Amino acid sequence: MGKHTIYLIRHGQTEANALGQHAGRYDVPLDSTGIAQAKKLEPFFKGMEIDYIGSSPLQRCQQTCSFAGLATKQKPDLIPDLMEWDYGEYEKKTLQEIYKQEPGWNVLLHGARGGESVSAVEERARRLITSLSEKRGTSVLFSHGHFSRVLSMLWIALPVDAGRFFAFFNAHISVLQLREGNREILRWNSPPGS
Repeated sequence: MGKHTIYLIRHGQTEANALGQHAGRYDVPLDSTGIAQAKKLEPFFKGMEIDYIGSSPLQRCQQTCSFAGLATKQKPDLIPDLMEWDYGEYEKKTLQEIYKQEPGWNVLLHGARGGESVSAVEERARRLITSLSEKRGTSVLFSHGHFSRVLSMLWIALPVDAGRFFAFFNAHISVLQLREGNREILRWNSPPGS
């Protein structure tokens, strides 16, 4: 059956991240901190043989891929299913602002008003898992915090809402693996230098 190792990378910091805003489909670029974070990924991947690169179409993910030096190895496939949650009415709002409208809200439990439901994001993640399960070798995917948690929870057959217990920082690396038919998480939320 073979093995498939997937390096899952959250994009570098954006101004929206720094302000604590929810930036789902809001196509915001990396800020100077995010560019520096992305550049720290380059030594990690230098010399690694990579069979496939995929990225969310949003510029913050494409920029992270580029500053990490991977866009020069091969042009990443832009995969709409890797995009962040559509936060609907909560786009560009902080958690504190959202709590004023919906106390105790958590996107992984409740979805987003006027945006994507939990089941819609779960459907995207399941489609992606089906596609990834057909690949072998080494892949690198550039995505977003909430979507990556959904993908990772489903990868190991946990409920989506378990993702709320797993932090995933900007420009950090998680490693998913398919080995002899078993899906595993080998590494979670690690800075590139560790």
